[in-house]
Amino acid sequence: LTTQPENRDAVRQLGGIQHLVRLLRCCSEATTLENVLGALKNCTAGNETNQALVGSLGGVEAVVGLLSGDLGMGRGHAAAGVSPSPTPPSQSEAVLREAVLLLKNLAGLDENNALIGRCGGVTAVARLARKCAAGGGGVPQSDIVVKVAAFALQSFARNETNRLLIEQAQS
Repeated sequence: LTTQPENRDAVRQLGGIQHLVRLLRCCSEATTLENVLGALKNCTAGNETNQALVGSLGGVEAVVGLLSGDLGMGRGHAAAGVSPSPTPPSQSEAVLREAVLLLKNLAGLDENNALIGRCGGVTAVARLARKCAAGGGGVPQSDIVVKVAAFALQSFARNETNRLLIEQAQS
C-alpha cells in the first residue's frame, strides 16, 4: 500500500503516520516492528512532508532507541499517549534492516539528518554495522544489515557534524 506515492500522502492525511509512530514506541514483537518500520520507511521514501512529520512526532528518537536497545530514549511517550514496552524489541535481522533504512530515508530532510546525529543515531548505526559484521553483542551476523548501514551512513555524511561522528566511530 505505502509503496505507491499517492498512498503515502493518503496514509498521512488519514492519521496513519501518527499511529505507526505510536506503535513503534510501544511494540516489542519482531514481526509487528518489522511491518511498522517498513510502512514508515515506505511512507517516507522521497516524501519530505512525511519525513518532517515522522521527525516531529519523535520517530527519529524512537528508531535510534530501538537500535540502541533503549525504548525509553527520545521524547514524547507521554505526549503520544503510550508507555514504553517493558521488554526490549527483538533484534532480528529484518527489524534492524528496516530500522536502518527508515533512518536513511528520514535523513533526506536536513533537520532530521542533524537530529539523527544529535540523538546518537550515527553512532548506533556504525556500532550496529560492526556488530553485524562480527555477529555478536546480541545481534545476528548479517551482511545485509552491514550493507544497509553503510548506505545509511553515506546519507548521514551529508551533514558535517555527522561526518565527524562517523570518523570517530571508525577509530
